[in-house]
Amino acid sequence: MKRLLCVAACAFALLLSLATNPASAEPLKVAYSDWPGWVAWEIAIQKGWFKEAGVEIEFKWLEYSPSMEAFSAGKVDAVCMTNGDAMVTGAAGKTSTCIVLNDFSNGNDMIVAAPGIKSMKDLKGKKIGVELNVVDHLLLLKALEANGMSEADVTLVNMPTNDTPQALASGGVSVKGTRWKRKDDVAATSFTASGISGVHAVYLARGGLDFLIGDGKLNYAPEYVWESYYSARLIAGFFATFDLQRVANPAFNQDRGPVWVESIRLHMEFGVRPLGAK
Repeated sequence: MKRLLCVAACAFALLLSLATNPASAEPLKVAYSDWPGWVAWEIAIQKGWFKEAGVEIEFKWLEYSPSMEAFSAGKVDAVCMTNGDAMVTGAAGKTSTCIVLNDFSNGNDMIVAAPGIKSMKDLKGKKIGVELNVVDHLLLLKALEANGMSEADVTLVNMPTNDTPQALASGGVSVKGTRWKRKDDVAATSFTASGISGVHAVYLARGGLDFLIGDGKLNYAPEYVWESYYSARLIAGFFATFDLQRVANPAFNQDRGPVWVESIRLHMEFGVRPLGAK
């Protein structure tokens, strides 16, 4: 493994330096994201193999789509992405060259569904979380097509690839107020468990920042959120919602919290009568 990564690192840096800016003394900037074939670079980073090989290189951890956007904008010199998505960035005007093939996926992509869904046809009318306009989106559309369905048969929810496993780790229940003679009221409670990948936790523990979190250190633990609310119709078209949340290990750090969050939300509904209506 060490020899393979060292050889790949040397070839990667040498060819990239020739292809980009051979006169620059700045380290090469490479964007990578949470994918089994790409997080292997983290091993070389932690072991110091790049320094041993005399390679000046800086890896930037980003979500998958933002990593491609950073490459297209010239913020990084290289990016880890699928050959299919290389055509996406190429179509936008950013040409690229494949330098190192460090991952071959055959059967690594799958659709993970909630209990009770046993086939693609069971997904009809359901919501599916997928990162749009990348290879996962394409594979999902091909799977639907292979089962006599199309995108119109489901509801796609744009979701970063890293967030899709946690999306299923939640549950809740809501009750209409009909039982206590307030048919427009709703009482509900829910529980959500979420986490991040191991290499993402290492990145944050080293002082890295992502879109929402990062303060220089991290004692990782899954984040658990319990939420309950009561929505009351006060008058016609006017609602008030009283909400209480308890967050354990906020931002995936067990050195924080728990945190209690109380809030009140006001909601107003009104309509305009169509012309000619009586």
